[in-house]
Amino acid sequence: MPASFPEIINSRILTFVIGDAAKEGPSKFHVHEEAVAQLSPELKQELHDSQDGIITWKNVSRRAFEQFIQFAYTGDYSVPGPEKDVYRERREEILSKLAAAAAAEEPAEEFADDGWGFSGLPSKKNKKGKKGRCVMEEEVSLFNTSPIASDNVISSPSTKFAAKNFKSINYPLLATRNNYESTCYPDAVVDLNNSYSEVVCSHAALFLIASQYQIDVLKALTLHKLHTTLCKFVVDQINADDITSLVKFVYAHTNDKEEALKDLVCQFMATNAKVLSTNAKFLELLEGGGPLVKDYISYVAQRV
Repeated sequence: MPASFPEIINSRILTFVIGDAAKEGPSKFHVHEEAVAQLSPELKQELHDSQDGIITWKNVSRRAFEQFIQFAYTGDYSVPGPEKDVYRERREEILSKLAAAAAAEEPAEEFADDGWGFSGLPSKKNKKGKKGRCVMEEEVSLFNTSPIASDNVISSPSTKFAAKNFKSINYPLLATRNNYESTCYPDAVVDLNNSYSEVVCSHAALFLIASQYQIDVLKALTLHKLHTTLCKFVVDQINADDITSLVKFVYAHTNDKEEALKDLVCQFMATNAKVLSTNAKFLELLEGGGPLVKDYISYVAQRV
């Protein structure tokens, strides 16, 4: 049973030291013990064993921990936004040149390498409505907690007139019940001109924390959000690098206990195998061999 709010705010304050000092340097967070301990028996025991109240997680990134703590306090976590990629604004031109080169069996015109496995030149910022945006159906919250328009706000019931039915009196909300609700849903619009590497990898990173401490609710939530994002993602030769980044991260940090995450990733790889097979970075990843190649071939073969 989750801890009550009074139990959380009256619990011991712990200091979490996150990250490796040999890299970017550790970050310190001060967190109520019960907010984290309530998530699983494994976490409760680890925190209880800390006599000095200092917990060190070297292999967890700052972003993943911030999302984890947000979930501990609120039951949900915000999804990071995609990163602007100026090279992808010329996606249509680059893709057409690649297609023409493939048809003529000639090498495509070379562009400046941006370090992500494709080439292009920077251009002006994308304007709203420009081609290259894939608009998908927005997710609808199970609970309509959005604030109502100001002109619909009613004043307190007048004391001069008694309501015939007490239940008919309306006291509308003026704000959402969760200040971060709007940030917790995956993007309803996938902008193909942006990079989603950090977005998809953030879900995977949070899944790993949940898996380590057997927080099933968080595992299910991260898989749901990652799947929702991938369902809206249209893979082509340019943004295939985003998927390659996800695959590389998952297979570099998972073991046999994270089969659910690897299954989701493999299902998506198999679905988009035709496009991924033309991506230089993805092919380079396969050259490394190991469990990835075995899983990839197995899933692709089942779709033949």
